[in-house]
Amino acid sequence: MKRKILSAIYLASFFLLSALLLTPALAETESGRHTRLIPLAPARDTVVAPGYGAVQLIDTTGNRRTYNLTRSLVISVQGDSLTVESELGKELLSLSTLAGMEFMQNADSTLMPPPVSPSADFLAGIGGSQDIAPGSSADEDVKADTGLVLKIDADKEWLHFHSGPRLLPPVRIREIEKMTFVGGEQDAPAGIIPVGDPYLFLAGSDTLSIVAAGVDRRYPLASVDSVRRGTNVPAIRLEIEGGKEVTEKENYLSAVISLEGFGKYEDFAPMDVSVKGRGNSTWQLPKKPYRLKFAKKQSLAGLKKAKSYVLLANFLDPSMMKNALAFRLAELLGMEYPIHNIPVDLYVNGRYRGAYTLNEKPGINTGSVDIDETKGIMWELDTNFDEEFQYNTPIYQLPAMVKDPDLNEVWEENGSCPSAEEYFSLWQEDLNVMEEVVAMCDSTLAEYIDLPSAARFALVNNFCANIDINNPKSINLYKTELGEPYRFGPVWDFDWGFTFRGYSIPENLGRAELPMIRSDLSGVNVGFWIDLFRNPLFMEEYRAVWEDFRDRLYPLLMEYFDEYADLIRASAAADAEIWNASTAPAYSLIYDEGDHHDRVELLREFIRIRMEYMDKSPTLGLY
Repeated sequence: MKRKILSAIYLASFFLLSALLLTPALAETESGRHTRLIPLAPARDTVVAPGYGAVQLIDTTGNRRTYNLTRSLVISVQGDSLTVESELGKELLSLSTLAGMEFMQNADSTLMPPPVSPSADFLAGIGGSQDIAPGSSADEDVKADTGLVLKIDADKEWLHFHSGPRLLPPVRIREIEKMTFVGGEQDAPAGIIPVGDPYLFLAGSDTLSIVAAGVDRRYPLASVDSVRRGTNVPAIRLEIEGGKEVTEKENYLSAVISLEGFGKYEDFAPMDVSVKGRGNSTWQLPKKPYRLKFAKKQSLAGLKKAKSYVLLANFLDPSMMKNALAFRLAELLGMEYPIHNIPVDLYVNGRYRGAYTLNEKPGINTGSVDIDETKGIMWELDTNFDEEFQYNTPIYQLPAMVKDPDLNEVWEENGSCPSAEEYFSLWQEDLNVMEEVVAMCDSTLAEYIDLPSAARFALVNNFCANIDINNPKSINLYKTELGEPYRFGPVWDFDWGFTFRGYSIPENLGRAELPMIRSDLSGVNVGFWIDLFRNPLFMEEYRAVWEDFRDRLYPLLMEYFDEYADLIRASAAADAEIWNASTAPAYSLIYDEGDHHDRVELLREFIRIRMEYMDKSPTLGLY
């Protein structure tokens, strides 16, 4: 029985079809990129059973070096040398002295034969394998190739089982004690043939048994579509009363929520919660975002206690990296009250709905902008104009809305004005004064706008090439009390940043070399930003923030880039099974050819070009 699975037990491996034939197996590099492996395994039928186990390198004299797979292990090839790195150190070996590699199981230190021997035709059909004659140009390309051969991080690796719209319980690889096919005439050892990506189960029965941490989990193979290896992300489960679906943004539905942290975060026991839709244009998309509301403040996945959270769908971003990078950059820059980003797999009424992120809800609350709502205010500049208290500012016609607090409640509590409308007028006048100072390019700007806050806000949006600022949309600014300067943030919503609405096509890389503020996109409200950016006081602060970011923080952000891409790899692959060009044909331009890795690499290239452009631009890319 052949069951297609996208596995990954901590092996990435090599395969010779024969002494004269080379199978170009694939493995994951540190950045997730597929690269051709140097084939070292001499055995045609190399199969590995999971468990603690080891890998052995065999030299031409028959000596064996054994490396424990329960430790983090990286085996890489550079030119004629093979490097082995583990928690115990680094060892450099010459390829000319190596005769082969064997994977060994802890139980008996022997290789387990496959239940079915694969044929060359079989491999070619599923792994993209091809016969390469020794001495050919293709063979020379393989020999000259460099890259990661094997990477294992046993502490982080899990097996993720996919079944249509569901994810079955994942298994932590280092805890696997035994893996067996059961239910046939006799039980058979379960093996994974290393043919690249995808891997295949070769089975003689209908059920896969995995004993891990003392628990025997049974997976009916008829219900398993694929299995992937990857770091686990939390799972959020929503059971809505009556099995209802969320179909509107106005009214909440009663539900029960739980969270499985899989050791990375503390589990959240089932608790009552209310759920409804959220978003403006994103609510119209096939994959829906949600808002969660508790009766009392709760902490989910280590976030600060709050009543409200949001689940972002990131449908317009097939890389699933844009918001994460923007929020992390705001945090690195030291912006007050940054939004945090927790990737999760979401289930609603027992059905897998895809990869989401759990985030704080921006607003005046203990989980976001933690200020006194009876004294302060939070404005949102957004053309959607969907809040009760709203107006267009007199000079730049900015669409300004009171995001928080509820002015009716504040007025009723303190009674400092004759009505809530009068209280709103008081704050209108305050915002108008700030706008007037910006328009005059006044030297007193720092009294009305906190310049470090404004500079950091501008850098996040500029780095992300976020054209949404031109409309404007989702622009937040707040004030602790009258008489204090305005601060910008939290930064929010980068669906239109980077490669623009998630279109992962090379042509959009050119957008990296365009200024953030562009009159051709709006021409109505951009004057506010241009006048602010032209103020020498702002520009002096911004240049200092930019140089610190370029020289010190940018490498840290790109470290996070790699870590986050690796973290969500398995989750993104599962999401792609239900959200793709075939399931959402109207958005096929977003989900063009290529997998998650391809989209991540396009985003990486966009960032590289953007950094070079900003550094060379006279206005540092602002306008």
